[in-house]
Amino acid sequence: MIKFEIWSYPGGPNPFKVLNFLEELGFTHRADYIIHNLEFGDHPQRGVKGEFFLRINPNGRVPALVDHRNNHLVVWESGAILQYLARRYGQEQYMGKDLNEQAAVTQWLDFQISGHGPIQGQVNYFKHFWKSVTGEDPPPLVIKRYENECYRVFSVLEGQLIRQKAAGSDFIALDRYTVADISFHGWLRLTNVAQLSFEQFPLVQAWVERMEKRPSTQRAALAQASQV
Repeated sequence: MIKFEIWSYPGGPNPFKVLNFLEELGFTHRADYIIHNLEFGDHPQRGVKGEFFLRINPNGRVPALVDHRNNHLVVWESGAILQYLARRYGQEQYMGKDLNEQAAVTQWLDFQISGHGPIQGQVNYFKHFWKSVTGEDPPPLVIKRYENECYRVFSVLEGQLIRQKAAGSDFIALDRYTVADISFHGWLRLTNVAQLSFEQFPLVQAWVERMEKRPSTQRAALAQASQV
């Protein structure tokens, strides 16, 4: 029986977070969850702004998740989905065992959602979509502004990984893998798309490489690729 349905977009970093976490929790593509890929636009059945999907997520963005094991509960926004899955299926391991740990995880999760993903997304948009939408070359100063902010975020993360390494941890928020790692990884694994470099951030690069080697990540990547 299918336990979850996930609405996604091919190759999307935010939906990947959800697939990655489901695999980490032991759920399997096709046996436990299925993926519905949508397209940009307002096609009534297939579009993120279409009538069908807007009944699931009135904001018209992916991902969205339906948990059929919990009275068909709908959750949208990647951060909300990660926290929901962690609290319902992951016990304290992924969100923190007490208030202090939960605060540490949540601050890094919120930082990624508000301060990293949207900025790297703007780099992608101006480099890859602006000209096709407007017919004009993207403004170099705008691209530079978003690139610089991405590198500032990478610098903040590099500093945190230095502190964590000194404390004996390979992870961002705690001494173990949490939803903060899952959230950052969804976007940092795609910096090649944004044509960004980790040259000045060796610990970030090493962290991304470690995350890519996790079995759950590899299974999630296969699941996402199978739906393209």
